[in-house]
Amino acid sequence: MPPEHLEHHPDAAYFTDATGEKWRVHDVTFAAGRFTRVVLEAPTATSRIFVSASGMKRSHTFTRGESHGLAVEQLARQLAGAGYLAQTRHIPAKGPR
Repeated sequence: MPPEHLEHHPDAAYFTDATGEKWRVHDVTFAAGRFTRVVLEAPTATSRIFVSASGMKRSHTFTRGESHGLAVEQLARQLAGAGYLAQTRHIPAKGPR
């Protein structure tokens, strides 16, 4: 089992979990039915989204007073408790022609 670790770049962070799967980490706010990305570790973030290379998306909602840091142990805990986001896309119905 590969060790969990974090790759932190100026514009992105990647967390590798205990199974070896790599996840891109996004901090976001959620309003009006959509997510908006914010700077990593921003105290204004309401959620942390994990996106795998295959496109699977999982979401952790920050609790009041929870650190927004990127410590490996914290990311592992957040990912383990994260819910799954829908993978469907909205396809508008065709109207009359």
